[in-house]
Amino acid sequence: MITVSDVKQYLYCPKIIYFDHVLHIPKHPDQKLQTGIEMHDSITAKEKRRKGAIFYDPELDQAEKMFRVEMESSTLGLRGVLDYLVRTNREFIPVDYKFGQSHKGSIHLNHKYQLAAYALLVEESFKTIVRRGFIHYSRDQKNVQIDFGDEIRRRLPGAGPEIVGGTYSPMDGHLNALRLFRATHTAMLVAGVDYRPRQAVVSIGSNDGFRLFSSDAAEVRAARIVLAAGLDNRRLAPMVARRS
Repeated sequence: MITVSDVKQYLYCPKIIYFDHVLHIPKHPDQKLQTGIEMHDSITAKEKRRKGAIFYDPELDQAEKMFRVEMESSTLGLRGVLDYLVRTNREFIPVDYKFGQSHKGSIHLNHKYQLAAYALLVEESFKTIVRRGFIHYSRDQKNVQIDFGDEIRRRLPGAGPEIVGGTYSPMDGHLNALRLFRATHTAMLVAGVDYRPRQAVVSIGSNDGFRLFSSDAAEVRAARIVLAAGLDNRRLAPMVARRS
């Protein structure tokens, strides 16, 4: 079973999930995490005293407020603790607190689908349909509403018991990604590789070998090149003329 936080972290950076659930690298407490916990507690305390809900909708003056709502669904293969749930006679509205700031007044993508995952848990737990939710960004005091339509539901991973599984081979091994990166980097230096990080290739010429021009105006000449840029190969490949 995965957590709603796993959904958020995966969309932010898939390697976080790898480090947490495969390598089991321990997390060390930091000040940012502690500050976030204190901010959550402060916002919750204020909201308990406030008339109405956090986004000041007059229709919610008599709404029921529930805090730190623990939910789990074996059907979805998902569990999580929602910061704040508003319940009226007509709807359930999930609300998630964020210590940081919004994305120019809008919502960050990983926060959007984290809230959508909470919405699915609310639907499963309370046998209802969730139509909207809110993200509260405390740093810039923004309350961003999310409408849950079919599109956002389709994009959520269909986590469930029917797809939980894995593969095994006697040849399987254990890989530490950080050590592999360091070993590869060290081997490159020993082999005399000219490593140039943070330089994007802006153009490639193919007359008399190859000429690569980077974002810092540097030029590199080579008889052969290998495109190993992942998704950016779509941009780079057309720059390379076919050579017989």
